[in-house]
Amino acid sequence: MKADPNSRIRSAIPTGSSGLFRMTTTPETVEDLIAQLSSDSDPAHEAIASELGVLQSIYGEEAIKVWRPPSRSGSQSPDRGAESLNTSEPGTIRYQVNLTVEASGEATQHQISVLVSLPPAYPSSAPPQLQLLSRYIGPYGVDAPLFGTILRTYISRGAVEWTPDSVCVFDGLEWVKERCTEWLVERMSEKKVGELLREDEKGRTSNSDGAHGSQPDNEGKRSTRSGREPPEIPAEIPPGITIVEAEPILDRKSAFVGRACRITDPSQVPLILAHLMSDRRIARAAHPIINAWRCRVGNVLHQGNLSGEVLIDCHLQLSQIMMTTEKPQPEDV
Repeated sequence: MKADPNSRIRSAIPTGSSGLFRMTTTPETVEDLIAQLSSDSDPAHEAIASELGVLQSIYGEEAIKVWRPPSRSGSQSPDRGAESLNTSEPGTIRYQVNLTVEASGEATQHQISVLVSLPPAYPSSAPPQLQLLSRYIGPYGVDAPLFGTILRTYISRGAVEWTPDSVCVFDGLEWVKERCTEWLVERMSEKKVGELLREDEKGRTSNSDGAHGSQPDNEGKRSTRSGREPPEIPAEIPPGITIVEAEPILDRKSAFVGRACRITDPSQVPLILAHLMSDRRIARAAHPIINAWRCRVGNVLHQGNLSGEVLIDCHLQLSQIMMTTEKPQPEDV
């Protein structure tokens, strides 16, 4: 069982201890901040100093820095959070933590910066606040929903539980890493599907402009509907994945086919979609392809809807009904 780093310092906080921390000098480094907190007579400040030391041992000394308000000429944070960065309760302790996230199966690591704000009543009667400073995670711009999710780390149901007289910054930072990783995987999947759809659309345009002479032979080597050739070597489906195909639903002159499979990790989604697109029948389909998926990894529920058009609620409701019929573990895509 993994040891909780916070358990090392919880015993140092007597119930109800709190006080306004006044720094004798402006700390230049985290070591200076720890020294000033340790010299304070308030046991709660000693606990915060111990917590900072534990965080340094986990993430590295270079990963934690004393935070200073950005100048007016340039803000470290998204514009929507600039006001909250420059207004805080007197006595608030703030520092920046640099973390790394990576999608499963990807070697590239992406750095994110998180602002930690500790109100004067922390940890006795108030939780900390975390704020995402990074504008981008990899090549993807941080959006408002992710920014708000991080901001509500300690006040949202299903997020990090805070109890009085308990330090909890480590728990919050790990939760932020999980949310940012989940968000990154969804953006990567959307990009992959978008590329496939654009390639398909490009093939259709090219075919309509000058492919009147191209007729499909008996083997179907050329499609006049999509103008797109499936890869000579089909994309391999992840090991252990079985795709179930439903009976076609006929509507006027169109046939709609549903497919479902059980996944264990969100990183499998783009691989499965690539495998499906290698099917000649799917590659030359005239209608947009709609995808929705959910996957539970540990206690974290990942989900996304990936399509070339806006999904209406009934699509998601249908996928949820299909997944909850037998309550499979892990969940399906």
